[in-house]
Amino acid sequence: MGNIASTKGKKRRPVAALPPPAFRWIDGRRFNNLPNTVYPLPSDEKELDRLSLQHFLYRFLWKGNFCSPVERKLKTDGLILDIGCGPGAWILEMASQYQRAKFFGLDFVPIFPAEIKPSNITFLQTNVLEKLPFKDGYFDFVHLGLMNFAFTEDEWKSKVIPEVIRVTKDGGWLEIEEIDTALTNSPSSLVPITDFWIEYLESQGINPHIAEHTLGKLLADTEKFSEIHHRIEIIPYTEQAGQTGKMAKDNTILYYKTIAPIIITQLGNVSATEYEDVMQSLPREFEMCRSYHNMHRIFAQKAPAEIGIAGGAALNNEIL
Repeated sequence: MGNIASTKGKKRRPVAALPPPAFRWIDGRRFNNLPNTVYPLPSDEKELDRLSLQHFLYRFLWKGNFCSPVERKLKTDGLILDIGCGPGAWILEMASQYQRAKFFGLDFVPIFPAEIKPSNITFLQTNVLEKLPFKDGYFDFVHLGLMNFAFTEDEWKSKVIPEVIRVTKDGGWLEIEEIDTALTNSPSSLVPITDFWIEYLESQGINPHIAEHTLGKLLADTEKFSEIHHRIEIIPYTEQAGQTGKMAKDNTILYYKTIAPIIITQLGNVSATEYEDVMQSLPREFEMCRSYHNMHRIFAQKAPAEIGIAGGAALNNEIL
């Protein structure tokens, strides 16, 4: 044993703690495991496919990718920021359509395209909860699509909205797109699942109803916007709505299957077989109940700094 050097009396070098893995696995689905994030949905290939299909559904529903009056700027030299770009469906389509504008896509998980993308897109892995790497008043248009589950209500108020305001130009536009968490005319079999999901989100500090009741008011309370609009579209889950209804029905069932690992492991009184039985019954029950979700687009124009908007801009609500 004389060939082995003795370590007696020698100090061992401190070993740096390894960072936690970026992902964790629940029931075969991959979820983000980053610190200080509350986002509860998976970040795997199944979810990326669902998000891409969902993008095309919502674009078809709204007959466009945005409501803000920014078409003219998009056709020239506009600077556009997409916060929470995910797999990049929205920004890839926008950059291909408006090739003279310059686009930046941000996400805290690098699930956006690394190589195959239009030359007018830059993707960055960063978090809006920290200071973004852009100077004040840089962007003409800032877009946040379906980001409610990514932030607590306090984070929306104290970090997200102030940071978005900071990087938006005077006269520039902010647009937020969200969906109600609660289903209108829900099948009775789905009510316990939805109720538990809402309770789970609230336990994480997420406001499941922020789009319908809160976001517009949070923007108005900043007194930084000269005008604020809130439009609502109905997402129907019936065959009577034609192709839109079929696409919407398929997407929302995939969504409920996506959250199944959390529901089954956290709720405790529903088995995987029972959950799947509910999913199988939904197409017929959606038809019987005439179920639908409300979808929201809230868009606002940032006022020049020298113009004070005492009391906040008026919120214009429009149901389409």
